[in-house]
Amino acid sequence: MCGARHADQAICVFATSDGEIAPAEKLIEDFRDHQLVSSAAFALSVHNSPSGVYSVAAQSTQPTTTITGANAIAAGWLEAVLTACAEPDRSVLLAI
Repeated sequence: MCGARHADQAICVFATSDGEIAPAEKLIEDFRDHQLVSSAAFALSVHNSPSGVYSVAAQSTQPTTTITGANAIAAGWLEAVLTACAEPDRSVLLAI
């Protein structure tokens, strides 16, 4: 999809059970050890940062949804199916 024309780009649904836990843990360690944290690293520590990175890389302004939590995989599938039903002429990309 990254090479698709803008009009052909998919609506994206991102699902993660743990969010961006590794970057968040690194921020905590950096703060504990150095009393400093990187603002760039902080920006990528939130659960919806992959959708933002994808949008920039794909130059996409299409809608995205990010779901996180214990049941995120099932909820992501549900969101993708409901989105596909609501937008039958559009592609939907589910990233788990």
